[in-house]
Amino acid sequence: MNDQSTRSDLLAAVHAALRSCLEQLTHEEPDWANIHLKIAESQRALAVAEHIASKESTMDSQMAEMMEDIEIIPETEIIAPSADTPRPTAPIQESNALVGGTPPASGTSLAEKLSEQPLVALQNALSINDRVRFSALLTDGDVPEFIQLCEAVERCSDFEQAQRLLLESTTDVDWEDEDLGGEAFLTLVRRLFVAA
Repeated sequence: MNDQSTRSDLLAAVHAALRSCLEQLTHEEPDWANIHLKIAESQRALAVAEHIASKESTMDSQMAEMMEDIEIIPETEIIAPSADTPRPTAPIQESNALVGGTPPASGTSLAEKLSEQPLVALQNALSINDRVRFSALLTDGDVPEFIQLCEAVERCSDFEQAQRLLLESTTDVDWEDEDLGGEAFLTLVRRLFVAA
């Protein structure tokens, strides 16, 4: 159902409600409650019809403005290349990376270089997710205890001392399991003791 037919239906409902009111007023004792009800119905239908009409006129004016801004480009004839048209002679070179070859540049990537940068403080390198994940691994989810453990690791003089501290203060940690995060945590601890 489009807006035009909706508006027509609403206006027909207004007419019917008003006719009903006029017919009620011709009686000797009109049903005032019914008259008020019909008038309220006709007011609602009239308001909706008016809204639809204003929406249509707004859309029409917006469409007219848009049409004014459109530049009409004349049609051009498409000419097919003839046999005499020169073809490009330079071969098209495909990227090795796109066809599964070796990457174009060798050496360490930026991500690898950043992951080898020394850390000043372990806690500054941890996101909220890392804190939750590593605290679950090392201190059974006790975040304040995990923060104390990080501070103790930061006070160690070298990586070996920090590793001993971690082994003594944590139990049943699989440091090799990448999914649990033990290896990732040890990588961060290693970065604490990298010479700049």
